[in-house]
Amino acid sequence: MAQLEIRNLNFRYPDAAAFVLKDLSFKLETGEFAVLTGRTGSGKTTLLKLIKKEIAPYGEVAGGIIYDGTPLDQIDTRRATEEIGYVFQNPENQIVTDNVASELAFGLENLGLPAELIRRRVAETARFFGIDRWFFRKTGELSGGEKQVLCLASVIAMRPRLLLLDEPMTRLDPAAREQFLTLLKKVNAELGITVLLVEHQLEDVLGMADRMLILSGGRIIVDGTPREAAEAFPAEWETSLPAAARFFRATDGDGACPLTVKEGREYLHRFRTVVDSLPEEAVAGKEDVVTIKDLWFRYRRHDADVLRGLSFSIGKGEIVTVLGGNGSGKTTLLKIIAGIYRPYQGKVNANARTALLPQNPENLFLGPTVGVVLDDAGRAWARELGAEALLARNFYDLSGGEKQKAGLLRVLATGAGVLLLDEPTKGLDEREKEELAPILKRLRDSGAAIVIVSHDVEFAATVSDRCALLFAGEIVTAGTPRAFFSGNSFYTTASARIANGHYRGVVTVADLINLARENGRI
Repeated sequence: MAQLEIRNLNFRYPDAAAFVLKDLSFKLETGEFAVLTGRTGSGKTTLLKLIKKEIAPYGEVAGGIIYDGTPLDQIDTRRATEEIGYVFQNPENQIVTDNVASELAFGLENLGLPAELIRRRVAETARFFGIDRWFFRKTGELSGGEKQVLCLASVIAMRPRLLLLDEPMTRLDPAAREQFLTLLKKVNAELGITVLLVEHQLEDVLGMADRMLILSGGRIIVDGTPREAAEAFPAEWETSLPAAARFFRATDGDGACPLTVKEGREYLHRFRTVVDSLPEEAVAGKEDVVTIKDLWFRYRRHDADVLRGLSFSIGKGEIVTVLGGNGSGKTTLLKIIAGIYRPYQGKVNANARTALLPQNPENLFLGPTVGVVLDDAGRAWARELGAEALLARNFYDLSGGEKQKAGLLRVLATGAGVLLLDEPTKGLDEREKEELAPILKRLRDSGAAIVIVSHDVEFAATVSDRCALLFAGEIVTAGTPRAFFSGNSFYTTASARIANGHYRGVVTVADLINLARENGRI
């Protein structure tokens, strides 16, 4: 008997003309690890929330959701709460207490479990997830990665049988993302919990999944093993695939499609190395529009410094991406440039008006619909970004990627000379990133300075003129994407890892494909 069965499910939001989900059907067996992907706004979040009935959206529903052989609407609330866990995209929407210990106990206390059982559950869960090292800390002091691990642990403490996750890694740096995925696989393999993970970035996910589903037009269009799904992936979406799979497809590979960096490296060895490197990128001198000198910042008098003597400059007509770990001070730096925070030492000079896209764009939309808040310039950008369908919708009904796109509309409409974008690709699918990149480059070419903070190394490699690494409160290195990423071993792209030791200077999949085609097969 299937753990979860979706039978001809249809759903439409109030006053919406079209159904988000249309005759959707699939099954999940007990203990499976399944990944669900699809374009932004395709209904992935809607589907997860319908399965987690306590947060189900209001609207017209037809069809059935069967959990463990019983229609979901016939299962009592306590059982559904306990057995079906949900991890949100934004941990701030899930954490409800001010310290780690209380957060782990919160769900168990609400179930009315005995105090002794709660203490035991909290203790073993903290140990399982490695939380015992920061068990007594305040939740507000945790990094983004720690907060998301805490959210996962708090759900697992309730011992669910089915775990739903809505893009839980979009805010995590590469190291935190890897740690989270390792824990998630451990939960699945060692505790036998069935996992349904919604995710756009498939690079390091497909290698550990049992199954992959692709949602399009309200229906499942591909359902199979990750390797089968990669081979059947729609051509217009293939940029969502891992670098190894894209490289394989572009070079007409035969045999099994590689999914991981290791498999990609094995496939690359079929190609010659007569031409083993790409030329260095030229860096044109730019007139500085933002100058930062000897910047020091801390949040409170007795806190540790977040930024420590940081000096940097951004040129007119330049895209600079700042990368770094969760909690390294990237967002703080953007807010100082925007004038929201003031350093206690050092200076920031901006010779143009600034506009900030915050990490959480909710505060930019206070009207009943997205369109009410936008001016004519914002509507023009909606046409440019193919986002006109968002204008009539309430901001809080949007998916994470749609919210991010709506936030971009407001910031782009300002016409500011310095655009500060905090995780602008968060929640966007790969196709939307491809559409956003040339728009940012066009703004750059018109003279705008664009500073991006991101964990998305693939996007940074594609769109940036320079990349910089923020560590220990300072910019420790900066350079062109090719110089920056090809010189790193850990904070780099999957393509660079695949090419390491075979080709030099490779950063993107396009680089890998071009060199392989130029050299030919062995």
